Amino acid sequence: MTKERSSFQNLNATRIIATTIGVFFGLFSGVNHGFFEVLQGNKPTDGLFIYAIGEAQRFWPLASEGAFTLIPNFLITGIASMTVGMAIMIWSIWFLPTRHGRTVFLGLFILSFLVGGGIGQVAFFIPAWAFATRMDKP
Repeated sequence: MTKERSSFQNLNATRIIATTIGVFFGLFSGVNHGFFEVLQGNKPTDGLFIYAIGEAQRFWPLASEGAFTLIPNFLITGIASMTVGMAIMIWSIWFLPTRHGRTVFLGLFILSFLVGGGIGQVAFFIPAWAFATRMDKP
């Protein structure tokens, strides 16, 4: 068997789907929320629950993207959220199939939730992690 063929066989459908889900939520949850949080500037949050999209950036009345954060500053929350979102994307592409890849995958999603990556992702990251744990199974 050639080296090219054996490496192609390691790319199973479960890995491709788990990687796609990780990249999708890293980008549209962490990076997207973080971008709008950074746009709100260096000002304090009103508490643990925030709206990622501020009044000045809203394109329609209900466009607010709720998020939870432990960091009491929009700028720092946004930077942390974008950083964790990028880490999720990188981890999903290169490190998900490693020995502890799935555990770190789940940890990064939890961290993303805690630093302003969005509330809506919670309904998806636990099933995505559970799906990723099936990568090496027949």
